[in-house]
Amino acid sequence: MIEKLKNYRRKYILSKPLPKYEKIFSFLPKSGIIIDAGCGSAALSKYILSRNPKLKLIGCDIGKSSEVTCSPP
Repeated sequence: MIEKLKNYRRKYILSKPLPKYEKIFSFLPKSGIIIDAGCGSAALSKYILSRNPKLKLIGCDIGKSSEVTCSPP
């Protein structure tokens, strides 16, 4: 049940322009590399890339095992 709710939430976030995401998007450059520290499931990163594929994003987060994981640009 929890996983179903998480998937619904992800689809909702990626399908609608949420005001807080639009505000963040307005501050970003048109190209370059961005580090998303504390990216979690990377919903914001995915949204940014869907709006501007010219950007390169590196997502970093601390996992349950207290290890830092990063996705390459």
